[in-house]
Amino acid sequence: METEGSIGIAHCLHPNTYVQLSDGRIAKISELNPHGEVLSLNTNNLKFTNDKALGTKHKSPDKLIKIQTYSSSIICSENHRMLVVNNGKIVEKMAKDINNEDLLIKPKKISIAGKSLKLKEIEVKRYYKISKDGIKLILKRLQEIGLSKKDVANRCGIKLSYLEHIFAGDRNIREDTIKKLLNAISLKLDKKYLVPVNSVHGKFINLPKKTSSDLLQILGYLIGDGYLSKKCIIFKDSDKSVLEVYKKLIEKTFNIKCRLSKLKEANAYLLEVNSVYLCKWLRLNFLDNLDEFISNLGKLTLKEISAFIY
Repeated sequence: METEGSIGIAHCLHPNTYVQLSDGRIAKISELNPHGEVLSLNTNNLKFTNDKALGTKHKSPDKLIKIQTYSSSIICSENHRMLVVNNGKIVEKMAKDINNEDLLIKPKKISIAGKSLKLKEIEVKRYYKISKDGIKLILKRLQEIGLSKKDVANRCGIKLSYLEHIFAGDRNIREDTIKKLLNAISLKLDKKYLVPVNSVHGKFINLPKKTSSDLLQILGYLIGDGYLSKKCIIFKDSDKSVLEVYKKLIEKTFNIKCRLSKLKEANAYLLEVNSVYLCKWLRLNFLDNLDEFISNLGKLTLKEISAFIY
């Protein structure tokens, strides 16, 4: 709810104040969904409950106060009511009256049942070489159904010369073209006849379909200390053992090779991950909307959150 006026009601929070939502996300109070739910403290039993969000927007008073603790801060109006502990009881106190002796109320633990998030997919080109036995099966099938190579090429939307190279075994074939070829002749070909080929044209990289603790640990290190361009990811560290840990983790998670080397000009090491597909996928799911990703962290499993801040 938004109201306009020239006089503030004098117990408000700064628009950039983050609020804990009931589903684990955090959001700025100025961006709250008026029909959404937030976590609310029941002062009778000291437990959290889910309550509907109800906020108003108005002009700020002339003076705001910033209260700083060892781990956080809050900006509010002078008459904003704060919860403090006084003689073993929780009482309200105006922000302007808060002093260094006051003990503010802060949750020690927020228990929210999280789950792994589904991730967006990108198209990855993958190439194969059809084995000699696989080619024999395809040619046998052409004879059975009475189709010429030219007919098959037309059905697949490829040149006859390209198909001839495939049958000769001297040309790699893209995954989607294999599907067209097999569909055109109604043949199911066992994967044992398809040999994966890593090349500059296509990679057999693994891009997870949902979040995991390994992925979140990599993301935490990337966001904190890494660098991502259009084609590669770079980590730099003076401790080689740290990079060795992440090299194994990245290779395991994405099925991609990394390069670890010593920097000549500095007492440090460099970990490089070269992949256009991986960089594009990371930007799409996380880095292009980093604020949104950070606000959704609380929706993940506890194991994933712990790995991210490891």
